[in-house]
Order: sequence, then structure tokens, then C-alpha cells
Amino acid sequence: MPSFQISGRGKSGKQRKRTVRAIDQAAALALVEAEGTVVDRCVELPHPSASPELRERVANLGIGLSDDSSRPECVFEILRWCLVNRRHAAIQYLADVEGSPWFARVEPHGFERSREGLRLRCYLPAQENEPDVVADFQVSGWHLYLLEDIDSAEAIDSQFESRPYRRADDEEPITIPFRVEKTV
Repeated sequence: MPSFQISGRGKSGKQRKRTVRAIDQAAALALVEAEGTVVDRCVELPHPSASPELRERVANLGIGLSDDSSRPECVFEILRWCLVNRRHAAIQYLADVEGSPWFARVEPHGFERSREGLRLRCYLPAQENEPDVVADFQVSGWHLYLLEDIDSAEAIDSQFESRPYRRADDEEPITIPFRVEKTV
């Protein structure tokens, strides 16, 4: 989800400057205007750059990216590699009840576009070291994770099996197909 730096004035004329994450510029402007800010300037900020560690993980998989690659680009490439090679991935997106980062083990099964951006469609299997659950989206089952919200990703050696894609609102299970094209 993009970030916008918005500057303007409050009702009293006092200068305001704020960074907002929103679906698009119109939503960001509506948010600050609802708070009583008269907007002078709105600038979309670039995605954060990938850390050297994240870029190194991408390179270790044999994927070449430029040095100025963003974090979402690197996360996407790692998860795409895991999907094509049917490997589990560890993503840091969730936190335990103390707010400490928790690396969830996921089975990536595809990507999906929405108004918010590109999402990872994956299965979150139960884990032995699972912390106390703080929300229903932290239990095993099918999930969509917004790529830009994933702080870190890495490939794990273990492979996953094909599984039917089933959600509570599905009338019947469907298998998510994907094709691997090998390059020589």
C-alpha cells in the first residue's frame, strides 16, 4: 500500500505535515481532509529499499535484481521462487501477543491483485512453536498477505504438497494450478 506525505494547514492556520498509508492518493486526501486539514501538497513516497540481508537472500536463490530494488520487489521474487519450486517460505508479517516479530511458515500458492496492491495467496499450516493467537488471521488456513506489509521473507528447504484451495465461502474445493517454465 503506498505512502503519501501530506502537508497543509489546520482550521487554526497551523502548519501540518503527516505521512499516511492509503489505497490511493484520493483515499489519503480524504483521510486528512476529514480531520480538518486543508491540503497544500501531497507526494507519493517511494517504497522502502530492501535491506542488504533481503537482497542477499534473493541473490542466494540465483535471482538477479538491481541494488536499488524495493523491499516488496525482493519479497515478491523470494515468494515467487518458493511457489515455482514448491518450497515453504518464512514471512515476517505477524506478531505475537507481546508484539515481537513472528516468522510464520507459509505455503505460497499464487498472487492476486486487488485495489490495495499485490497479495500473496498462501496456506498457513499449524506450527509447533506457534505463539498465543491474537486474531483469527493467525490460525492455519488460507490467507492473503499484502506484499508491501511483509517485512521479510526467506525460502525454507521443506517442500509442500498440492492442496485444494478451500475457504468457508467456497461451495466446492478448487485446485490452484501453476505452470513452471524451465530455462536452459
